[in-house]
Amino acid sequence: MKRQGENSARSEEIRLTAQQADMWSRGAFAVYLALVDAGRISPRIPGDGARQ
Repeated sequence: MKRQGENSARSEEIRLTAQQADMWSRGAFAVYLALVDAGRISPRIPGDGARQ
C-alpha cells in the first residue's frame, strides 16, 4: 500500500529538455560501462543465444 506523499518509480513522470535527456543517457551509459569494466555485470546482446 502506498502512503500519502510517496511516489513510486512507475507513476512518477519527469520532463527533460533534449539536452538534459542527452546528458542523462550519456551518464547512464557511462555507469553501465563502468559496471562492465569492474566485472560487476556482464553485457548481454539481445538475440545472441551464444552468450548466456
